[in-house]
Amino acid sequence: MRDTSNLSGVFAYNHSPGHSSLPMPPVPHTSFIRVALVNGAYHSAYLEGATEKLCSEDSAGEELWKGEDLGISVYHMRDGSDLHQSESITKSLCDQIFAKPIHWSVATSFPDTAMHAVDSGPGGLSGIGPLTARNLEGRGVRVIVLGEKGDRVAELYHTKNVKYEDWWSTKWAPALVKTSDGQIHLDTPFSRLLGKPPIMVAGMTPTTVKAGFVSVVLSAGYHIELAGGGHYNANALRAKVAEIQAKIPAGVGIMLNSLYINPRQFNFQYPLWQEMRKEGLPVKGFCVAAGIPSTEKAAEIIGGLKEAGIKHISFKPGSVDVIRQVVNIAAANPDFPIIMQWTGGRVGGHHSCEDCHQPMLAAYGSIRKHEKIIFVSGSGFGGADDIWPYLTGDWSLAYGVQPMPYDGFLFASRVMVAEEAHTSSSVKDLIVAASGVDDAQWEGTYTKETGGILTVRSELVEPIHKIANRSVKLWKEFDDTVFNLPKEKRITWLKEHYCSRIVVMSIDKTIH
Repeated sequence: MRDTSNLSGVFAYNHSPGHSSLPMPPVPHTSFIRVALVNGAYHSAYLEGATEKLCSEDSAGEELWKGEDLGISVYHMRDGSDLHQSESITKSLCDQIFAKPIHWSVATSFPDTAMHAVDSGPGGLSGIGPLTARNLEGRGVRVIVLGEKGDRVAELYHTKNVKYEDWWSTKWAPALVKTSDGQIHLDTPFSRLLGKPPIMVAGMTPTTVKAGFVSVVLSAGYHIELAGGGHYNANALRAKVAEIQAKIPAGVGIMLNSLYINPRQFNFQYPLWQEMRKEGLPVKGFCVAAGIPSTEKAAEIIGGLKEAGIKHISFKPGSVDVIRQVVNIAAANPDFPIIMQWTGGRVGGHHSCEDCHQPMLAAYGSIRKHEKIIFVSGSGFGGADDIWPYLTGDWSLAYGVQPMPYDGFLFASRVMVAEEAHTSSSVKDLIVAASGVDDAQWEGTYTKETGGILTVRSELVEPIHKIANRSVKLWKEFDDTVFNLPKEKRITWLKEHYCSRIVVMSIDKTIH
């Protein structure tokens, strides 16, 4: 019992949905333990020797079955070997029950020809079928759980309408396609939706506010989001679209990134974007950024976009719970393309507090149940070598699951150093000079300068990566002190610390 209590303590952390913008502690997932009500310590070393005792004393050495008696293959629960080759099936079965651990994913590593598995046990939480289905998710094996109520018996005997599961590595894998001009292109759901390569530039204020940079990316044949955060009235947004339209080839569509968290901007940009589309302007997509609406509100937003003739919408979830909310939105709007943009905590600028992989391991299957979800990710990608494993899906093999291909990739902070970006040369130099860190170390930015970067809270009260210069270090200090206080106490704090802060900043300025 002491061991169980200690283990429970290790897994006690529960990352609750209401705190998805807080830094992740060392154990960034929720785990549950159920105690089995059994009288013996089965599948453990405590029962070593029980097999010999049972075989010699209870069965008197009699062999109950022989390998050739098995009509079908029966697999060992620990190593997946076929019991046909076992010298003693009785001894093997006893060993598996008494002293051997169960490695169920190994035992159910079926050949590629397997398409269905049937669980004839009780089903529910006590059955092995749901666990098997989870282990085989994305492998093309449909698990039919009969259960004590027989809910799935009809499917078992239905020979005319057999249901199958998808192989993720086949259905969502990239392919090559030749277009009418004879050129070869990558073919993914992203490229099919937009007619462009599976790489995009995400909306950023102020980088993608500028017409010059947006038009250069569009003219090069890539997808980019015009940042709505830099447009404060309808005239400014209309003028920007007209400026971009004058710089890009005819027929190229424009997408707006609008901040849902900012009602004043969103409430004029969303209807204006529909109005402009009805006027015939080349606005073809709309991104709901910095927040995810409810399923009902999202349906209202999508309905307005569809009615105006806008072709697709994007959402940017930042946690597993919010990913599932986007999945719910897709389920409620099955005929409208949704670009889901996932970025983990490693990305530049505004970022999630999550590891980039763990949420995908948890939610990829639910995402792929909806063919209208176009899955795009960005998490420090920089070139073909680091994108390739995610394009093919091979990145997930290291976690013991099926390949999980991505449909597209987004670049953001990285393009701030591009020649065409309007970023000042001194800022470009600072970005390039930041040393960066390995994946396992990025969470250090929450507490100290890490790889030249600090995480602070932006004006949207969301975590954002910043180059750790003097001003950002002061920003971080204020985050941890005055900005951490209730608003009514901040003036008092500033008055109390005014002189000391002026002295420190003056010394800091002199040193630098």
